Amino acid sequence: MILMIGCAGTTPNEKLSLSERLELGLDYLDEEKYLQAQDEFNLVLIRATGTELGDDAQFFLGESYFLNKEYILAISEYEKLTRKMGFSPFVEKARFRICEAYRLDSPKYYHDQIYTEKALEKYQEFVDDFPNSENYDTALEAMVLLRDKLAKKLYETGLLYLKMDEYEPARLSFQRVLDQFYDTDIVIKPSDEGSSLGLSIIKDFSPDKPNKRKELDDSISKCQKVSRNIIIEEYIKGREITVGILGDKVFPILEIQPINKFYDYECKYTKGKSKYVVPAKNIYKEIETVIMQTAIKVYKLLNC
Repeated sequence: MILMIGCAGTTPNEKLSLSERLELGLDYLDEEKYLQAQDEFNLVLIRATGTELGDDAQFFLGESYFLNKEYILAISEYEKLTRKMGFSPFVEKARFRICEAYRLDSPKYYHDQIYTEKALEKYQEFVDDFPNSENYDTALEAMVLLRDKLAKKLYETGLLYLKMDEYEPARLSFQRVLDQFYDTDIVIKPSDEGSSLGLSIIKDFSPDKPNKRKELDDSISKCQKVSRNIIIEEYIKGREITVGILGDKVFPILEIQPINKFYDYECKYTKGKSKYVVPAKNIYKEIETVIMQTAIKVYKLLNC
């Protein structure tokens, strides 16, 4: 008896064209078979580098690593696309994925923050280069969270030094927080009014700058025309969103996009001055969950 054993099952099907191999890789990607997808995209890249087909394979190779949570490998592949294939339609998305990959690899604040700093750098480059991107606001939100993490690390380091009676290192840590995260925007508004009446926002406020001090005085005077009770607090830049709740039913997040700099009286009560998007787009899943949970919590606390 003669047994014939071969390994033809592991040999790539040479009858498939490169475009068919790309489609096969995309099918594997959809099925979350990331290793098989990588094999197909790599094969296309070897044979079609410098072509549109090769450009597409390069991007989706990055995607196969990103979706498999191999973020550093994903960054490497995305950067090959952005460096060598600058006219690819996937460049913008690849640039954003690079930002996201560094953010997702950014650890808790008490660990080394090299990836946090790298993510901030890449996000800043992205918003500078793609101001009209649909991911622009998402990038800004991510930058705020990353800056907060860096500030928290410095602040907690200062507290740790204090506990050890190391006062000079503690002072230096707190001073670094002030020096590196000084650019605070503030909002001045009545504490007992609505509809944004009497509200002002001052960018990059510093009491040491005479023009900013005058701007504050003018804003307080404006506010006093509406109320004697005034709040001055940090302005948190973000998107205007709201969550409707009716009984036990929680509605999708709605985003309000005013044409003015913020959702002021005019935009609230003048037809056509605001756009309403529901459900709100480009919100991280974890942030969306927090928003919904917070809305429900407030709803219950107020006995609505």
